[in-house]
Amino acid sequence: MSILPHNVGAIPNPFLVVCEGYGDLRLIDALLNSNHIANCDVGCPSDRGGTGSGKSGIAKYLLSVKAVIEKGTANLQGIAVVADANGNAATSFDAMVLALQDAYFESPPTPFTFSAGMPRTGVFLNPGQGMTGCLENLLWDAAVRQNPALDQCVTDFFLCTGNQIALAQPNHQAKMRMSAIVAAHCKDNPWASSGLMWSDPGNPVPITSPRFNDLVDFLQQFVA
Repeated sequence: MSILPHNVGAIPNPFLVVCEGYGDLRLIDALLNSNHIANCDVGCPSDRGGTGSGKSGIAKYLLSVKAVIEKGTANLQGIAVVADANGNAATSFDAMVLALQDAYFESPPTPFTFSAGMPRTGVFLNPGQGMTGCLENLLWDAAVRQNPALDQCVTDFFLCTGNQIALAQPNHQAKMRMSAIVAAHCKDNPWASSGLMWSDPGNPVPITSPRFNDLVDFLQQFVA
């Protein structure tokens, strides 16, 4: 398994996970390694790669994947997309279905399932089934399961600083929570993002957390 470069010229493994951003990419890479899931590459759109960044860049990234297949430097059996549900999971899923279809890939019937075609496709929406939010909600849940005291500690910090914008916007609140605990725990790089924290020995998010079980199950079914 490997992290693909910004400019994708070849895809060596038969399965590919396309992530919304670098934070999701690093989580998926860590989960693949931790759970010994092989034959799977992971990539994400980026400005450096010419596809744009974030969820809006996934459609163009999938078009670049299609071009690699047509060039003969990839022989994919499956493509999975991992993106944020944000405030409306159905809307997010529909956007990912459209991105797959625009690149002439079959789309799955529902989130967290797979299409029957070749390559098979699937869409996983963070933070999980029946939820809205983003990657940081998932990471925060995993951190708090290991250390429940973090919840009140960071809530007190929010109230003390009077950050009403973060409290009013759920995704911003989750990102601020993660920023706070990463700054407090990552000794080598307190400025680490959700993409960089995995390289720090103080990372407060355990990769073996049960909170990741649904995502791990999805990845294992994907490559089966």
